Amino acid sequence: FFFDITPPRSALSPHTPKYEETDRRLGHCSVASYCQALTVLSPFPTRTMGGTYSRSKYDKTAYHEKFFFDLIPGDAASGKTVAVTGATANGLGIWLAKHAVLLGAKRVVLLNRVSPRNAPALAEVIAFSKECGSTSTEILGVECDLLSFASVRNAAKQLNLICKHDGLDVLCLNAGTMAAPDENTDDGYNREVQVNFLAQHLLLKEVFPSLKKAAARTGDARVVQQSSGARMIPGKKGLVKEFFQKREQDSQNVSLPSGLRGDQKKGAGMLMLGPAWKRYGQTKLANSMSTEMYREQASRKEIAGVKFVTASPGLAASELQATTSCEFQSMKPWEANLVFFLAGQGVRDGSLPITQACFGPDVQSGDFYEPSKFTAYGLPRAISTGGVFKNPKADAGTISDDNTKQVMWELLADAFGGEVF
Repeated sequence: FFFDITPPRSALSPHTPKYEETDRRLGHCSVASYCQALTVLSPFPTRTMGGTYSRSKYDKTAYHEKFFFDLIPGDAASGKTVAVTGATANGLGIWLAKHAVLLGAKRVVLLNRVSPRNAPALAEVIAFSKECGSTSTEILGVECDLLSFASVRNAAKQLNLICKHDGLDVLCLNAGTMAAPDENTDDGYNREVQVNFLAQHLLLKEVFPSLKKAAARTGDARVVQQSSGARMIPGKKGLVKEFFQKREQDSQNVSLPSGLRGDQKKGAGMLMLGPAWKRYGQTKLANSMSTEMYREQASRKEIAGVKFVTASPGLAASELQATTSCEFQSMKPWEANLVFFLAGQGVRDGSLPITQACFGPDVQSGDFYEPSKFTAYGLPRAISTGGVFKNPKADAGTISDDNTKQVMWELLADAFGGEVF
């Protein structure tokens, strides 16, 4: 991750220089002003950074108004059927769903597992639709538990029925877990691999005919994946094939490869980059790399009109950090507080890159969008256009090599009993 070493506006004293209201970050804040801000917060900054992590403390917005007024047409989703995974309260997915409504979508489908957050999320999007006067949008919920391939296949059947006439215009693969414990699912895969990658790509495989139907109708259907700055964690080592394979209980292939095996050591957090974070990095790299893989395969198979796009939210204050900190305990509260104090943003602003990827008018297959300021916050920008990265060295892992992409294509085919498309 790359952070801007400037404090939030709320931390400043009345004597700190005033900056433009359109940006709550102080892009030219002096060291003196920065130190002054820390003093205002507390004579002992580490005390402020400790305690517990609260998402709401950092859930501020600064960029969405400019984005919707200046950067995207108000009817960008008009007539489209949009399906999004992981669309629950206080998350990126629910804001993507709301933005689809705001931009005139015909139908929005929330794909969530059964949980206490599921029904409230659906009600929240319906309420938002009424508030913004978009009462013509049909808003539906479909049960989709990514920890179960059977549930995913059943969800795909329902989604295909919903889309049987016009097809599926946008499939947003947004759901994710972060630095989860080293556990296996009933399907035999590592939990993080299945939730963040495999199950959502099984969904893609099963609904691909609906995407092709929409592409034939409009020339523009999209598969959008949510990646992360954590895609940089694997570095030059790249993707580890064995991590994505099934864990065979009756063989020696039960444990994960060295470095990816086990849980965080007691007292270790995010900055130690233990196995939980390395597993997360593998899945986020797989998300971004597979977009390139799909783009190339679609071109090779002469599949027209289906675009494959990636987004990264930067540092967005969602429930993900709360779960990682409180439930998984693989991120210390002070670590979450520190990074969000330095360069965090609200979840709505964090959803702008994926909103651009889903609905931007000039999006090409192979585009990659992330926040413009230190990759952590700000309006979305393209770091890749049509599969060509502006800084190839920085995203060498994402670009990957032909052999890795072929290995992953075959691995998915083995897991699903046939090629994705």
